[in-house]
Amino acid sequence: FVNVLLIFLGMFLEVISALLITLPIFLPLIKLLGIDPIHFAIIMIINMEIAAVTPPIGLNLFTLSAIGRVSVSEVFRGTAPFLVLAVASIDGGAASVCAVPQPRAHQMTTKQGGEARSDAVILAVSLLFVVLWSSGHITSKLGIPYIEPFKFLTIRFFLSAILLATIALAARARWPRERRQLGHILVAGLLMHAAYLGGVFVSIHLGLAAGALAVITGIQPILTGVAVGPVFGERVSCRQWGGLGLGLAGVGLLVWEKTTIDGTATIAFVIAFLCLIAITIGTLYQKRFCGDHDIRSLNALQLGASAIVCGVVSLLFETGVVDWTGELIFAIGWQVIVLSVITYSLFYWLLRQDEAIRVTSLFYLMPPTTAVMGYFLFGETFGLRGFAGLFIAMMGFSVVYHFKRR
Repeated sequence: FVNVLLIFLGMFLEVISALLITLPIFLPLIKLLGIDPIHFAIIMIINMEIAAVTPPIGLNLFTLSAIGRVSVSEVFRGTAPFLVLAVASIDGGAASVCAVPQPRAHQMTTKQGGEARSDAVILAVSLLFVVLWSSGHITSKLGIPYIEPFKFLTIRFFLSAILLATIALAARARWPRERRQLGHILVAGLLMHAAYLGGVFVSIHLGLAAGALAVITGIQPILTGVAVGPVFGERVSCRQWGGLGLGLAGVGLLVWEKTTIDGTATIAFVIAFLCLIAITIGTLYQKRFCGDHDIRSLNALQLGASAIVCGVVSLLFETGVVDWTGELIFAIGWQVIVLSVITYSLFYWLLRQDEAIRVTSLFYLMPPTTAVMGYFLFGETFGLRGFAGLFIAMMGFSVVYHFKRR
């Protein structure tokens, strides 16, 4: 799977860009599995070279064609034997490192093995969460041309609440009984659903690119890091603060590029930062007051309350016109089932398994994932400053994610 993914990306992106996007995602996984980073680097290099001479979009094919003044097909016929040898080396040699991780230098005890398996599960769920959450910006942009933002959210939240309530009732999930508990759940839900997603949809409606929006919301760990100490007593190390600062610097470069070069309206960025504040406060509030409730019933209540609030906003400020196209139906279906039900449940589960600062640092993986999706679906691109900002933000994620509180 890793080989196929790297070759696929390398066919469309130049090597440095592909490495910047994939390496921060793969590095935690190969360290956890005990794979030698040097061996994995060899795998990545070979795959990138294979991709560069693989039709129909291998970049080196066109470069050699221009230099030699021959057709691309002639270049491919000449490089085909070397391509076969490179693929054979992956299948027979270097790929064995992926399939069979190297043994660790020391024998793990039963407790250490259990902790490693637990970490592996958390990491796997984290990566799945990143991919699914990143798809939210893409499907939002897919549906926005055919419906107004809060109308979209009203339909999404209403259908998601019904679906989750049905699941919770069928599974006989525990529902909150005290008014105080219910109040905490609704406050967290309105912040994390209505306020956050309302800002996301409005900023996209105003022309903000999905990739740029993902970078802005990706600095959530910085705001979390400011508040996590006094709220939960979690210590944030100096290296983690350094990583958080890198994330802020990366976002600053991206915003600079989008405002000065692409001409995106300033109000779109203001709304994006407001929804960032909402998801940060909601995350902390959720972890502080809603950690002991059933995820299914909790999420159903939060979505129902958000549907009511967004419905009122839609009635007051929007026309209510909807163009029911195939793209809109797909976007609503994806956001109801995959995002509201599955992805938010994964997010709540991760909050219960790990420290808030590390869970929210996953948002640093959203920008490259969303950028790849936005490139292929909408042709969204970054300039030099944008790529520099993306790289710096990813470095911030790497620092935050790898240095646990001791």
